[in-house]
Amino acid sequence: MEHDIGSKIKSARLEEKLTQEQVAELLGVSRQTISNWENEKSYPDIISVIKMSDCYEHFLMHRHTFMSIVLSLHKGLEVFRRT
Repeated sequence: MEHDIGSKIKSARLEEKLTQEQVAELLGVSRQTISNWENEKSYPDIISVIKMSDCYEHFLMHRHTFMSIVLSLHKGLEVFRRT
């Protein structure tokens, strides 16, 4: 799986000047979940990625970021299914 998913998630959050706590509340997950995504200890599901894109004011600027996350997650699932 692409290894910059976490940095893209964190970068988008920081550009919006949101804390992990604020994003967690908006998405209905824990702050630890946001931290895990940003540190690539786990990855968001597709629904969470869509919700993230809705949270950020400048969504159009981040569309490529969220699409690359979705594509990376999809590629990872395809590799997982083959094993």
